[in-house]
Amino acid sequence: MDRAKPPLEPFAGLASAAAALGRFEEALTHVACFEAGMEAGDDRNGAPRLLWACHQVLVAAGSPRAHEVLGRAHAVLTERAALSGEADRAGFLGSVPWHRAIVAAWGAP
Repeated sequence: MDRAKPPLEPFAGLASAAAALGRFEEALTHVACFEAGMEAGDDRNGAPRLLWACHQVLVAAGSPRAHEVLGRAHAVLTERAALSGEADRAGFLGSVPWHRAIVAAWGAP
């Protein structure tokens, strides 16, 4: 398999692992790599889940950018939910754990 660009999921996973170990500088480097890939339009299918993971890393690192990334996750999620009918939309937002978490965190004061 010849890929021109690396998948973004490993960057989010490495960021989460580094943050769990308290290595926040390393975690933020992985978040930056992930975000660069997202800006390039890579890995849109996993965007809400991966943005949620990066949001959690940024929260753990005390980064003021955490809310911005949460906003991006929420925007992507609601954009996708809008493509569904009303009945399907509620299931889409409520049946996936990270979808519920994004919606709850965005709605929290």
